[in-house]
Amino acid sequence: MSALFCPTCKHAVRNDDRRCTACGADLPEADTVPGAFTHGALWLDSQMLLPPPVLTVRVVELPPVAPPVPVEDPARRRAKEATRAAVRRARLGQAAQAAGAEAAEVLLLDTDDISRAHVSALLEGFGFRVYFAADAEHASLLADTQAFAAAFVDVSLDESDHGAGIELCRQLRARPTPAGRGPMALVLLGAEVHPVDRVRARLAGCDAVIGKPAQRGTVARTLEDCGVPLPSDARQR
Repeated sequence: MSALFCPTCKHAVRNDDRRCTACGADLPEADTVPGAFTHGALWLDSQMLLPPPVLTVRVVELPPVAPPVPVEDPARRRAKEATRAAVRRARLGQAAQAAGAEAAEVLLLDTDDISRAHVSALLEGFGFRVYFAADAEHASLLADTQAFAAAFVDVSLDESDHGAGIELCRQLRARPTPAGRGPMALVLLGAEVHPVDRVRARLAGCDAVIGKPAQRGTVARTLEDCGVPLPSDARQR
């Protein structure tokens, strides 16, 4: 049987009470209260008087939704690529014209026969005249008598050669720049290039480091980044 409560103060009452013993309010007749039990005159169903259960709502924060990535029209993308290619060709042409009669001589020091032949073929394909150095001392002597646009050297920078490689890089970097000419680009060649090698190369005065085997595009971009135009560049056409 359900408990009986006063409809005013919700205090429990007995079935024969006419007034609430807590608040003194008159209790209604059983037939006037919907859902009340009829076996008592003043009864109310507890389900009508008890407060509703408290519901706990858990708020879950959803991650922000990234805006949709716009899909570029293929024709528009091709037009942009063609524009960038035209700008690049114009810039390369201007660099070649500005170079004018600059010497196209390059110094190459690499004791590995296969690597030396490969790098030499790449440079000659770009229109450079390659001067070979047998060792660091020979390279220094060549630099004293010839103004080079760039020097590609495979030397040790970890002191395993008693500092000869670092000293050569410093000597080449210290060469005065001829009037009207840009500074000589100094590029280090390495079979295995590690981050520490790049740091050592920078400290020794090198402009860039290229891993072996050297790739045609890598050599061209490196020279371009160093401000050395290629005498014969197929990308200008």
